[in-house]
Amino acid sequence: MSTCPSCKRDLRDAVMVPASASSLEFQEYADNVVITNSGFYGAHQLKTTEWFFLARYLLMLLRFTARNQTSNVRKCLASLLPSVSCLKPPITGLGFEMLPTSERANFLESVGVLIRTGPEHFRSAVLAHSLTGMSLRQGWQILPQYIHDIVQEIPQLARSRSTNIAVVSAPKSKQTVLYKWARLQRKIRRFP
Repeated sequence: MSTCPSCKRDLRDAVMVPASASSLEFQEYADNVVITNSGFYGAHQLKTTEWFFLARYLLMLLRFTARNQTSNVRKCLASLLPSVSCLKPPITGLGFEMLPTSERANFLESVGVLIRTGPEHFRSAVLAHSLTGMSLRQGWQILPQYIHDIVQEIPQLARSRSTNIAVVSAPKSKQTVLYKWARLQRKIRRFP
């Protein structure tokens, strides 16, 4: 039990790194959710499966913001918790379980804060930053109930940004057309 399966070293000789209090707080809260068979999202009580589904969704959203430093989702989450700026883009695309413990601790701390804030604050931040349903959905077909309710309230697609289309004006005069035609012929004659 105290031997590393890959390198065969004694784990009792390893340098111990203390865990952060906030990530331990999230772990203890998650353990309590399993024991009591319910958890809270802000002041709203959720079943265990719904709570972990929400935690998984928020973790995905935080990982997205870590990868996309300039996204509106990041700005929205930064308004809810200042520690979003501490989330650095992962060096690899590894699964959450394979990330270094310090990165996992930062993510879990942020998930815990978002869960404690509740859906009302999350909804107001989403509306304040004009997020779309697609930006919150991130490819997920099924969303946690409270997130689904928020997504139903906001526009699903981004505003279309129209380009400047040249206004069709009156036809050019015969003289202008002949001038441009002669110029084009001169250009063509330059090339053999």
